[in-house]
Amino acid sequence: MRAWTAVGEGKAVRLPLQRVEMDDWETDLFALLERSTAWKKLTLRQRKLVPRCRCTFTLAVDVATRVVVGFNATARAPSSATSKAALRTAMVDKTPMAKWAGCRSDWAMFGRFECLATDGGPPFRDEFEDAVRHCRSGRSLPDQDPRMRGTIESFFRLFRRLCRYFTGQSFSNVVEKGDYEAEEMASLVFEGLVRAAIVFIVDSYHHRKHRGLGGRTPYAVWNEARG
Repeated sequence: MRAWTAVGEGKAVRLPLQRVEMDDWETDLFALLERSTAWKKLTLRQRKLVPRCRCTFTLAVDVATRVVVGFNATARAPSSATSKAALRTAMVDKTPMAKWAGCRSDWAMFGRFECLATDGGPPFRDEFEDAVRHCRSGRSLPDQDPRMRGTIESFFRLFRRLCRYFTGQSFSNVVEKGDYEAEEMASLVFEGLVRAAIVFIVDSYHHRKHRGLGGRTPYAVWNEARG
C-alpha cells in the first residue's frame, strides 16, 4: 500500500538547521575488527580468526541544504551513547575529522538546529532526549512512516552504494545472497570503512549535484545560505 501511496513535497524548510533528521543504519557490509596496521602483520590463518562485524552509522542530515551535519560510527549496536555522539558532532566543525580520513574538502557544517526529527527507537529516548534539551533545540517524533523523515531515508539509499565497492557485502535476503559467504569475504577493517564513509560524504556527496536543490550541490547551498 505504501509503495503506491501518493508522495507529497515533504516539509517546507528554507533555512539551514531549521529541520535536521537523524537516524541510524546498519551497513550492508561486514568489516574486520582490527586496525589496518596490525592487519598487515597477520598471517592468513590469523586473519580468518579476526572477528567480523556490521558497522552502524548514525547520521544527521540538514533538510534545507541536504548536508550531513552529524556523524558517528560504531562496531556495536546503536544506543543512546551512539546517538549522543552523533549529536555532539553536529555542534562542532568536523574538518579535522575530514582531514584524518584524507578528504580534500572541508566539513564545516555545524550549529544549533531549530528542530531535530528522529524515530521513537531506543537510541533516541531518555538520555538522548535530555541531551537535545541541553542543546536548547526542538524535538520532533513523526509517525513511524519513513516518509515523514524522507531526507534521511533518501540519503541512506544513496549511502548504500558505498558497500558495493568492497567485498564482504551482505544482502537484504537469503535468495539475493545465494552462496556468497559475506563474512568470509570481508576484507575491509573497521577503521578503513569509517574513513571510506567520511570521504564519500565530504568529497563525493556534498559536491554532487542534487535534484532537490535545483541542480546545485549541498556544499554550495550550505555556504551560500550561511553567508
